[in-house]
This record gives sequence, structure tokens and C-alpha cells, in this order.
Amino acid sequence: MGVIRGRPTSGPDRLRPSPSGAFSPPWTRRSPAIGARSSPRRWLRWERPTPAIIDRVDQLRRAYLRYYVNRQAAEELPGVAVQALTDGVDTPSLRVLAGYVGRDPREANELFAAVVDELGWPTPDPGAARRELAMPEIMEICERLASGSGNPYEDSLRIFFLTQEGGALDENADENTPLTQMLSQFLNLHDAAERRPGDADQAAIVRNLIRSSARAALNGADMPEWSMDLEGNVSPGPRPA
Repeated sequence: MGVIRGRPTSGPDRLRPSPSGAFSPPWTRRSPAIGARSSPRRWLRWERPTPAIIDRVDQLRRAYLRYYVNRQAAEELPGVAVQALTDGVDTPSLRVLAGYVGRDPREANELFAAVVDELGWPTPDPGAARRELAMPEIMEICERLASGSGNPYEDSLRIFFLTQEGGALDENADENTPLTQMLSQFLNLHDAAERRPGDADQAAIVRNLIRSSARAALNGADMPEWSMDLEGNVSPGPRPA
């Protein structure tokens, strides 16, 4: 049984679980914030945490996604559990995991699996989990590039690797999704930068294209068009017919 700490029992911020106890996966909807409780020592016991609580515990949710795509280090799980308890989520296994001092990764993983079971979280779609894990870092890099900072050459390659981790090269990946478009755009621009490394004018054109592509990604717009001839000269704008 999951336990949620310190939430209002009356007034507009009262925490009301749904009659069925079910909730949407935390990555599919957002809920309004919940106010502070006047008596922190009292506990409210529900079958499962509500989406509002789950949405606030980003570290636990991301650990949960990494766990299902085999990217979560077992030695980090006790720290994740401690942070989750601090943020207001509590289950019996979460307490045990927070105090776990063993060195066996299997035990830590088993405890985390028990936490997930107690929280009632559904098994995520692997592809959706990978995309959600990759997109925040991609957007962070794009924000850096769009602001005029960062290293366009290195960051464009990092975006390519992140889109790959997010599933843009999967066999069933849709070529028209933002993720696959970013993969193609930033990889090709990175390759273009390598074609004429000593040409300052060409380097400036490629840098500007990388930054404008980052702004397009942030705004959900189409990637800027550009072309490159056989000698490696890059030209902004539509490809010639």
C-alpha cells in the first residue's frame, strides 16, 4: 500500500484519489500542484499516489523509465529512493531501498521492482520511455545553442547520439517525427562542418545553421533547409532543383 505524506484534508487543495484508484501514466498528463499540509505528522493512506504527486517526483519517474530500458545504475537507486521520500512518496519497499547499504545490484533492483509494484505503475512502452529520457537533454542543448552559447560542432554530434538513444534509428521509426528530423539535420550539419574545417566562411554558415536548427527544434518548427555541393560548400535555403 502506498503512502502519501502531508496533504490537505479539507478545502480546495484536498487530495482526492479516484474511486478506482487508477491513474494515467505520469508521462501522459499533468495535474495541478497540491498545497502544503498544516499537520506534517499526520499520514494519509491511499492505495496509490495520485498523478499530482507522481508528477512532482521527476527523479523517481526517470529512474523508473531508465530501469525498464536497462539504463539505470543499481547503485544510484537508494539515493533516488531517499529523494522520493523527501518529495512525498512513500511505500514500504521505498523505505527499505532508501536505507539499503548492500552491494548486490540484484537486491537493489528487486527492491525497486517492489516499489514500482506498490505504486501501481504500469509497464511503460519502451520506445516512449527512451524518447522521454532523451528529449529533456536534447532540448537543454538546443536552448544553449539557440542562446548563442555552447559548441555547435560538439553539440550537434551530441544531439545526434541522443536522438539515436531516443529511438530515431529504430527499424519502425517514423521518418517524419521531430526526433528523426533532428537526427538527420544535426548529423548532416556535423558532417558538413568536417568537410571544410579550414574555411572560416563555411564554418560560420554551418554554425548559424546549427543554431537556427536548434531554435526550430525548440519551437516545434521544420528544420531549416540547406544544401551542400560536391566540394563541400554549404548554402542556406532550399536545395536547387
